Amino acid sequence: MKGKLLLVTILCAFALAACGRKAPASEGSAAAENAPAQEEAEPSKGQTAEADPSSANITVASLAGLIGKEDAEAVALLGEGTPEYGGEDMLTGRRYQLDLLGELADVSLSINLYREGDNVVEQCRIDLPQSDLQACRDQLAGLFGEPSESYENSYFFETDTAVIVLADPYGDGPYIEISGPSDNV
Repeated sequence: MKGKLLLVTILCAFALAACGRKAPASEGSAAAENAPAQEEAEPSKGQTAEADPSSANITVASLAGLIGKEDAEAVALLGEGTPEYGGEDMLTGRRYQLDLLGELADVSLSINLYREGDNVVEQCRIDLPQSDLQACRDQLAGLFGEPSESYENSYFFETDTAVIVLADPYGDGPYIEISGPSDNV
């Protein structure tokens, strides 16, 4: 009976290792020792971009450059993130946590917002709950030049392909919304 139990335990360890899952360390198999390295090398589909080493080079400017681009280009730059789906399993967005403007920011991309089924990135929102509005304004001015317009606690920056709005209307932390120019919608 003990021989059968040992055989089943070894088979389970190999099956788990083949699936890329971590086998319990008490089983001591070589497959169990290699499983953690496999998990770290291959991020899962729902994993956020913060674990991707390439995300260290992501800036607000690179996110603005995604507006109007295919979702595949966003995935190539940021990783899978956490995809979001709407009715009929249509991709509607992706969520990430990225280091931007000196803090860990929640980033969401809106896909298929205006042109349903095109899988195009149409908006980006970056929540910066810990940042100072004026410091963010200065950093964005360094990237995009001085704001084209400003209102109470809101600044508008423009590029050839995007409009970047920095705002903190309620004083609870600034956010950035990036979208295409109004004539492209």
